[in-house]
Amino acid sequence: MVVTMVEQTLLDFLRDEGQEPSSLEPSRTWRAFRRFMNVSVAGVEEDAMLYEYITASFGGPRHFLLSLCRQFDLNDEGGQALVQLRCDIAYEPTPALEALGKYNQWWSDGDGARPIGEVLDAIERRPEWAVIAVHTPVESAVYQEHAC
Repeated sequence: MVVTMVEQTLLDFLRDEGQEPSSLEPSRTWRAFRRFMNVSVAGVEEDAMLYEYITASFGGPRHFLLSLCRQFDLNDEGGQALVQLRCDIAYEPTPALEALGKYNQWWSDGDGARPIGEVLDAIERRPEWAVIAVHTPVESAVYQEHAC
């Protein structure tokens, strides 16, 4: 696969799980994203992933945000370019979600990197999934952006 196809590929994987970008369910979204992370992308300098959650206000109401991001470092003409493909799922900030605090984990395919499967397995075993599972998202989105 090439970078120009990543967004459509992720959307296809999400639809295979019965998901639409505006109404993502976390466990099915994770399954699609995990599958997506196992697809290699040609022509990138670095392939990276960010798993994170936080309770914050990003120019709007305060939400608990679960975010899955795959980032591609491209060797663009005239310099480097970072492209991110994100799945963001937002929740009302209940006491149980706020008690989770914040967490982020980066992975990159650079030299000496842990295999992506090990990283994904570790994320999947994290305790926050049980807390998140009993909450209903209020909004979600899948989008691609150029980080720089």
